Amino acid sequence: MKIIIPQNYFAGLWALNLADEFKNNIQIKPASLIAQEIVDSEEPDNLYMLPTLNLMKNKELFVSSKCAVSFDGLLSNSYLYFKPNSEVFDSIYVRGDVSMNEILLSKILFAERYESSPEIKLDSEPELDKSGKNYLIVGNENINADFMEEGVGFSDQMASLLTYPYVDFVLVSKSQEGLSEFDSKYPSFDKLVIDSIDDSLEKFKFKPEISEFIKMNIDSVSFELSQIEREALNELLRLPYYHGMMEEMFDLKFI
Repeated sequence: MKIIIPQNYFAGLWALNLADEFKNNIQIKPASLIAQEIVDSEEPDNLYMLPTLNLMKNKELFVSSKCAVSFDGLLSNSYLYFKPNSEVFDSIYVRGDVSMNEILLSKILFAERYESSPEIKLDSEPELDKSGKNYLIVGNENINADFMEEGVGFSDQMASLLTYPYVDFVLVSKSQEGLSEFDSKYPSFDKLVIDSIDDSLEKFKFKPEISEFIKMNIDSVSFELSQIEREALNELLRLPYYHGMMEEMFDLKFI
């Protein structure tokens, strides 16, 4: 069994604390490629930490009823950075470990909360132009660049829109048995991460102020799929339907 996770620190905090039998079989992939990895794989027992909106095109997957990565506070995997004195959002430049979540949900977010329809552009420039562009930066570049205090948490914005936590990733598999067996080994994924947060942050070699910021706010991140997060996930998946991005609703195959 392999466990494929996206290349961000929050998935890393979770993966670092798994038992060696699982940790030794972890593979890190760009978030945008994980759905295709599922399609291409001939190993049905593999587990995948999948961006939530990829479920729209992978309805046959089994979804863990115990494990997800959700945000409801200052910490986020993605941050918005607006150019100074910006009142009109003509375009948003998206960069980093971008997935379907950021592309589709940014359109919905700006329509709902800012009453605008900015053009979403993928940005591959080596340097940021913070005086001339609005950005949505996804993944580790936020922490590496020490932007967390400057940015507006995308997850916080989505949570406010939904009035629920923002479920960014879910744990899925083609195999009901493999996913169920994995989940059964961990009574609490939140406890798994929080009990070892100091040691985990030390391994990432963050600047002290970044480690402290994450440690102080780690309780705003959930690694479990409680009833609240399950309701949040259902609400999240309704958004693309209401905005004409999905033809029909569907039921998730929770395990």
